Amino acid sequence: MKQSVSGIYQKLKGTREAYVTRAKSCAKLTIPSLFPETDSNGETLYVPYQGIGARALKSLASKIQLSLFPPEHSFFRLQVEPQDREKLGEKTQGKLDQALTKFERMISDSLEQRNLKNT
Repeated sequence: MKQSVSGIYQKLKGTREAYVTRAKSCAKLTIPSLFPETDSNGETLYVPYQGIGARALKSLASKIQLSLFPPEHSFFRLQVEPQDREKLGEKTQGKLDQALTKFERMISDSLEQRNLKNT
């Protein structure tokens, strides 16, 4: 039986509520715009008159990002499935590896130009 997305969302509301409450209370102390108390439609958000929580949050996020996406290494690798690789000749395998490496570099360069890793 297929359910609609809104039906699944409503079904999981009870499970999600504890996490939403915790996120709202943490955001209130750090960066309120990340998880506002209510649906704010342009209204002014609560401003914590200290920056320690926000600095700690940004520092932690930066460390996580550096561990997941190290700047000197590609964070993904393109490969061909072993069963498909056997079907290719050795000469073709070498050319394919070179092409995939070149494509990886192009993607990484594009991400760096768009600064997507640092957002």
